[in-house]
Amino acid sequence: MVEAFPCINTCHRILSMRLSSEQLEDGPRPAQFGCSLLITAKSSLVAALTYLSYDHVITFDTEIAYVWKTPWSLGKGLFIFNRYFGLIWFLITVYVSFRSFLTNKVCYRYNIWMTTSAILPHVSTGCILVSRIHAVYNCNWKVTYITAGTQVISGISSVLLNFLNFPGGVAGPHGLPGCYFGRPVYFVWVSPLVGHTVLCLFMLHRAWRMYVQDGNSPLLHLIVRDSVLYFLTIFPILLFNCIVNFLGPPSGGAGFLWASAVTCAVGSRLLLNMREEHFRRQENLRGPEASYSLAIFRTNV
Repeated sequence: MVEAFPCINTCHRILSMRLSSEQLEDGPRPAQFGCSLLITAKSSLVAALTYLSYDHVITFDTEIAYVWKTPWSLGKGLFIFNRYFGLIWFLITVYVSFRSFLTNKVCYRYNIWMTTSAILPHVSTGCILVSRIHAVYNCNWKVTYITAGTQVISGISSVLLNFLNFPGGVAGPHGLPGCYFGRPVYFVWVSPLVGHTVLCLFMLHRAWRMYVQDGNSPLLHLIVRDSVLYFLTIFPILLFNCIVNFLGPPSGGAGFLWASAVTCAVGSRLLLNMREEHFRRQENLRGPEASYSLAIFRTNV
């Protein structure tokens, strides 16, 4: 382990160095600051990648049965993108994060790609959520236009804010591996936070109506339940990224990692759970209830 991560072990030695009172007044040395970012970002990267990989492993048999053996559709395409784009994104991030002696030019271009591509899973998951809202509101196109328009504005504004307030990119000091942001990143999270909040309010309104009426399809209840759970999971992460990056120093991209991992994993689960529930129930449903369930399924996947 010591030989595998010599730079991280060097960081531990640098961070454990005692500073004089004059050095403390001047603030941490660049090497110490870079090492702090290194350890934070690498630890977060390993944890997020482990979480995403674990989700792939435990749901792979369900994915084969209810996704790959079914005809192609928009929902299937969104699932595969959410599922495997995140994995590819993390593999590239791991490669860059553990490579030493990168140049500032390379890190600048890499951070452009990283911050821009991190928006894509939020866009694809937003499309999944809009389709679910379309279903639970009984194909109300007025609601669909509002929620879809919100997601379009959210995606475009995220890209524009990213380029207008791009944090830059710098290589690790003293040959430390990875790339780092030149300043905190929080603008890029504002738009997804607002867009997801709008979708959450629509879904919570529908959940309340279903609770009062208590007469809808179990598949609709599953759609609402999973959607609300997704919002409860992703909302704190997006809010955390906004607040911490606004008030604190650059985090080395740690917030990006968990926002991407959770969006890819949980976003894919939204479709996977519904497909599994639909195909299991279809074996026992007959008549109008089966037709209603099939209509909901086609609307979403």
